[in-house]
Amino acid sequence: MHLKSIFTFAFMVACGSSLFAQAKIYTLPQNGGEAFEIPLGATEIQASSANVQSIELDPGTVLVLYERYANGKTGGRHRLVTASDPVFQSGFKVVYAIAFQNAENKVLGFEEPNFEGKVVAFEPGRNEVAADFGLSSIYIPKGSNVKLYIIDPQTYPEQEVDHRPMGAGIRPYIGGDIDNKVKFVYVQ
Repeated sequence: MHLKSIFTFAFMVACGSSLFAQAKIYTLPQNGGEAFEIPLGATEIQASSANVQSIELDPGTVLVLYERYANGKTGGRHRLVTASDPVFQSGFKVVYAIAFQNAENKVLGFEEPNFEGKVVAFEPGRNEVAADFGLSSIYIPKGSNVKLYIIDPQTYPEQEVDHRPMGAGIRPYIGGDIDNKVKFVYVQ
């Protein structure tokens, strides 16, 4: 079995999703024109489908669209899509997409940049990050905020401990200064 297929299957099982959850992008508004199915996981977009003008998502699917993809890395602008949109405008040609399930609308942490690798769902409150998990990218649904800590703030209750606050949205890369160093995630 291909490594990306193993990742996709493991990710879906971890998030409680079905094997058939996906997204569809269309080259014309109102789900018209050429259709391109995007399975869960990462997908390069065919050149003829790059002009995305409408999107259809299964419930609980999260889609991240990218402007650039070269040498195995995404780049340029990106766009988060969490609901179907019959008249979508990205502002750029889409060349790469990552789709994942989040039916329970939780904060999801990923071990690799651009929402790849092992995934962990963080509950509201204090979450200790497992020693074998290095947080590199994060999805924060609307209505949630997080604080990322390299050390436990309860260790020094009398002083402010350095942390990185983040509001709702996507962070394809949390930053070189804390990548793979976060030990605690507080979800509000």
